[in-house]
Amino acid sequence: MDYKSWNKKIAEYFFKHENKDKPVYLYVTKKLLDELGTDENVGWQDFIEAVKIGPIGVGGKDVCDKALKTLEYWKDPLRGQKQGYPLYIAYLALFVLAATSDEEEELRKDAYYPHLAQLLGDDRNKQYVRFKDMGKLWEDLENWSGHTQKGKLGVLKIFKQPKNGRQSYVDFPFFQCLLSEAERKSLHDIFRHLKLRDFEIEKIIKYNERFKKLRRRTSELLKLGKNKDLRESLINIIKDEFAYWQKLSTVNKQKIKEIKKPHQKSTIIKYTPKDYSVFNPEKSRVNGSLRLCCQLDRPAERVTMTVRCQTQHELPKEGLVLRLNSDEFFCERDIKCWSFPIESQGKFLEALRFDWLKDFRLISEDAQWSFKLAASEIRVFLDGSEFGLPYFVENKKLPKKGEPFYLIVQKQLYHLIEKWGKSDACQGFLPIKVSKGLPEGWFMFSFEGAYNNDLVKDYLQFPPDVKLCLHEGIKINREHQFFDFARPKVRLEGGDESIEVYCNEVRLTGSQGMYVLPDNVPAGEKLFIEARCNEQVIDRCSLWLENTFEWPEEIAENYSNRFGIYSENLDRNSPRVLGALVQDVDRVFEDKKNEVRIEENADNFCQTIDLSLYNGEGDSSGIIEDDNEAPLLKERPLLPAQKGQKIIYLGREVGQVAKGPVKPKDWVPIWAIYTGPDFDKAIFCGGSRNVEPILSASKKNTKKMKEWKETLLGCKKRTLPQSNKDLWKIYLKKAENING
Repeated sequence: MDYKSWNKKIAEYFFKHENKDKPVYLYVTKKLLDELGTDENVGWQDFIEAVKIGPIGVGGKDVCDKALKTLEYWKDPLRGQKQGYPLYIAYLALFVLAATSDEEEELRKDAYYPHLAQLLGDDRNKQYVRFKDMGKLWEDLENWSGHTQKGKLGVLKIFKQPKNGRQSYVDFPFFQCLLSEAERKSLHDIFRHLKLRDFEIEKIIKYNERFKKLRRRTSELLKLGKNKDLRESLINIIKDEFAYWQKLSTVNKQKIKEIKKPHQKSTIIKYTPKDYSVFNPEKSRVNGSLRLCCQLDRPAERVTMTVRCQTQHELPKEGLVLRLNSDEFFCERDIKCWSFPIESQGKFLEALRFDWLKDFRLISEDAQWSFKLAASEIRVFLDGSEFGLPYFVENKKLPKKGEPFYLIVQKQLYHLIEKWGKSDACQGFLPIKVSKGLPEGWFMFSFEGAYNNDLVKDYLQFPPDVKLCLHEGIKINREHQFFDFARPKVRLEGGDESIEVYCNEVRLTGSQGMYVLPDNVPAGEKLFIEARCNEQVIDRCSLWLENTFEWPEEIAENYSNRFGIYSENLDRNSPRVLGALVQDVDRVFEDKKNEVRIEENADNFCQTIDLSLYNGEGDSSGIIEDDNEAPLLKERPLLPAQKGQKIIYLGREVGQVAKGPVKPKDWVPIWAIYTGPDFDKAIFCGGSRNVEPILSASKKNTKKMKEWKETLLGCKKRTLPQSNKDLWKIYLKKAENING
């Protein structure tokens, strides 16, 4: 194969639609090249020869010189070459191949150039002068995958050495091969088995030492050794993989058997709430955590322990009904992603009801929400004001060094915590006497601060020393692409006053660890954020700001037909609607004599709708000639009642009242009354407006007549139908005249 054929084969392997928003690493090996060349009966040796020749029309002294000229050739607008995959990917694959020639051999930077020369058949002592400029190719490919393609084919990850201000030129290819594709899949298994909520490299290393999930070379590199720079880069890659795994874990990866009912867009899960023993928490739509909250009354020597739900997703406004076996609980949304304390039978749920040494999980009735309290022998509590909550709230880690906190520990750890608290590692250690409110065998301590956790590192960890995060803003996709009108803020975690934050070499100003991007930052360009201490880069991240974005190619499949009825088997070429998205239907282009003509692209079907059916004029004998089954136009289509809402139908006759969501069959509803926790709305659902109420009911039912009256007069703050207020007033007046 020639150069361009190899370039296309390699690019299509790494950058494809299945990798949308996924981190991509060019982990190229001889085995992979042999597989890619199978169709042409060639292998990695043919690849080497093709790279040495290069693309037709591009010359150069050696492969590095040709690689740079290939970049210029591809980007030259006069030649019109900047289309499809970048033309220089094969050269980058060659540079990675030189680092993976022996996958089990220790990565040594001093051995890289001899390996590259050996692959190319050059003298082992050959100097590749322009290799120092290969970073331009890596950065351009990162920009192409993340910015130009907006992550649709995957996003190349490149890692630069942040510390000491130095970077070896071979860092780029080395960073691509620190983890193989199989190892990244194994990492997802490790994350799942450890049930990690936060990134904890120590737990990952211990798990791998026991079960040998990663290669020997990777395992050795993770241990504290001489190659600290590569180890730090490997940990950064694992951290990125953990972040990607967390995004995937919020979605139901293993498909739950679903059924979709006609006229209903929501998905119903086949699940019996009473049988919680068969529930698989991995299949819930949203996973969250349960946090213990502590109210301390020192004079009374008493604590009150409650439980709140916490999740990255916004809780439903109407609240959630949660279950544990046969017990039922209720929680309501408080602030941000927190609930109010969970209630049981109208009272706050006492955390003492549960065994803190065992995992337990509360599950919503519809199996869409799952909240877990992890077992632990020691629990950390911080001032709730940090989260916008009162009292003290449980946290997974210790606070920053020197900040106050509380511990509630099991009796087996009493002497260990006492020894640690009285040592020089802690300040202001004080046991707190609690006579009531804690489980038997648990004790409470307060600390003014901690500075070293060597004695208790198996139980307590400090937060990461320094970490840059992007806070708030509106993302365009999973990668760090944001709308320019809704920029994120930069948050520095774990830093102090000696840390300075820069954006494209411009120092940012901020307070309490929060920094704002400069106003003059241009949209459409990559922004580099760095945290520095004494001119040394200690952490970095990047983002893009965009003014425009592309409409997604793939849209969810919950379409409705032209009449607003959900259908599972709609032809992709037929007219269909999804929210504000209308496909394969032209705009209304003719409107005269109360008629609207609609012409559809797909099947040249034309229909005429008599608008008097909606204006209340004339009769309701409209005829629609179409293959699709259309609803009668004399009845207005209504939205289904959502969770926490109720719907009541009222008819024309006094006493015609029925509770939804199912419409009554023996009479036609005129009004639909929607009620909820904080709203009450009346909707006209009849046909003609000439539907004044009939005072004398055909069947005397005093109870129904009273209910009909009370439903109409029940809410003074009811939202009224804008176009039928006069008719509504007539119904109210008739209801007021009913005796009883």
